[in-house]
Amino acid sequence: MTSITNISLLKDISPQITSQNSFTSFITFGDSLADVGNLFITTRSINPNPPSPPYADGRFSNGELVPEIIAKELGLSASTPSLAGGDNYAFGTAETGSGFSDEGLPNVGEQIKTYLDIDAPAEGDLFFITAGSNNFFPDIDEEVIPDNISTPASVLEGLTENITTLADAGAENFIIPNIALLGSLPFARNEGISDALNTASTEFNSLLGNKLDDLENELGINIIELDVASEIAQILANPSAFGLTNVSEPALNTETLNVVPNPNEYFWWDEFHATSVVSSLVAQSVIDEIPKDTVGFRDTKTPANFPSVQSLSISYSDYETSYSIADSGKDTSNYTFSFGAANEYLNSFVFGESSEILWFADAKQKNIPGDIQNTLFATDSYL
Repeated sequence: MTSITNISLLKDISPQITSQNSFTSFITFGDSLADVGNLFITTRSINPNPPSPPYADGRFSNGELVPEIIAKELGLSASTPSLAGGDNYAFGTAETGSGFSDEGLPNVGEQIKTYLDIDAPAEGDLFFITAGSNNFFPDIDEEVIPDNISTPASVLEGLTENITTLADAGAENFIIPNIALLGSLPFARNEGISDALNTASTEFNSLLGNKLDDLENELGINIIELDVASEIAQILANPSAFGLTNVSEPALNTETLNVVPNPNEYFWWDEFHATSVVSSLVAQSVIDEIPKDTVGFRDTKTPANFPSVQSLSISYSDYETSYSIADSGKDTSNYTFSFGAANEYLNSFVFGESSEILWFADAKQKNIPGDIQNTLFATDSYL
């Protein structure tokens, strides 16, 4: 499993990320943190939830959500609800696991079932699942006590079931966020259950990291875990650094539907959801770590033919510019990477082997036989 704290290590030379595995679809499941209108479409003829405006087009915020922003950066979309023909199956109030929420709306398992009834995972599909928070909220129609909170293990069991169902159907690539410390929610503070919710969400996040590692190995899938909890904690700890002036009160009064004049300076939109400004900050923390010319990633386990890279050197001659990577391995033929366009020579390269180093060379200064438009070739005689 790859976490966002490790993605920065993939920006230079890594087997995990390659343009050969470009994604073509961004398929979303989850709760109100990802719902772009399914609950609104379901309820709009009776009592629209969420009321839009002031909520943004059926989203539980005043603008775009984290999965939308990430998908857009990858040249894809997570902004069309499944009930309008899109690939975003998320529903507000959804929990991990199967069945339906207390409100009678589809949990993640039911969302996946709906998807699999009409479609099947393809090689270019990237699956985003965000859920778990709603499992921890006690029934607010009854007396609110910490004992009503679900156990982290049971919540994770439901998410494991969801990921496994998709993997068994052929899904290979996943993005799974952890959850914020729920005790920071205005709802939690108002109900006096911040400590209980913080304890539950912290334990869940700890269990989640280990479980995702296990699932990668057991199911042969690729998972990037987004450390949303750390990003949100950083913002709450130093809000002024992010242009925020209020991290305790919601910008929206849900009874009157009045909005403060400066919602973009608020962390919270309502008692449960952050403003779009915060969504952008959290998403950007992830986007900054993903190579801009790449929309694919491979298994984080090092393949047999990929060496342990130790150093990169660049040399110049009258004929060409050569790039050599010191290496502890040997056979890496035909392994291609996409490096981005900051250097005009760093495009797609075929890796070969000469003595104890990996090598590749640009063919823009010397006419080397082969298809040099997309893949560059060289032999050790050119070094």
